[in-house]
Amino acid sequence: MDAQRAMSLTRSKAVEWGLDPQRIGILDFSAGGETAGLTAILRD
Repeated sequence: MDAQRAMSLTRSKAVEWGLDPQRIGILDFSAGGETAGLTAILRD
């Protein structure tokens, strides 16, 4: 899933980008809400 790949990439680069990897999330609405929910619970 592209969203899972994006989350994985963001977490792997978090320190380099000055982000806290434990505070990275995903948000979406309507049809994208299912994608956001699945990405949140189906971690790599």
